[in-house]
Amino acid sequence: MPKIYIAYGSESGNAQALAHKLKQKLKAFKPNYDCLNELSIDTLQQWDSDTILLVISSTTGDGEPPYNANLFYQNLIQTRMQQRMKPDTPKFAFQYAVFGIGDVNYLNFCGFSKVVDGLLATTGANRLANRVDADIEYDDFFTQWSNTLLAYLSNKEEAKQTITNLTLQINPNQ
Repeated sequence: MPKIYIAYGSESGNAQALAHKLKQKLKAFKPNYDCLNELSIDTLQQWDSDTILLVISSTTGDGEPPYNANLFYQNLIQTRMQQRMKPDTPKFAFQYAVFGIGDVNYLNFCGFSKVVDGLLATTGANRLANRVDADIEYDDFFTQWSNTLLAYLSNKEEAKQTITNLTLQINPNQ
């Protein structure tokens, strides 16, 4: 059974509520659950390919991280810079998926989620599923994403193909 960590970045509580909902849905897998700022780089470097990080985050302002994800964001940037300057710096080995919440009325719609997805990928983590960029009407997207994750984790064959091809994006700026 994979080790699952659900981490959220939330300014108004919406992403945190979705993370809690996902925790309930995946309760058979006994996931860990906390805000992104509680994840240290040391912890991430200890995770292996059997660990799955599920990130649910909003974007605040003009593409910035929520307050409880800012430290995580800064640490990821620092790790990426260290890896560029010192190629022998360990790469991450875990799997991850990102669900972003934003508002299409902003130029940097889901900007923080996009950056986190990119930083995790370039620091060595393996993308389990395409990033989801959801507008403020995110319930249907979240239901489909979380159901697909549950089916995948439950080892249902049809979900293995779906998880890598799942694309749920409302983004007029891409």
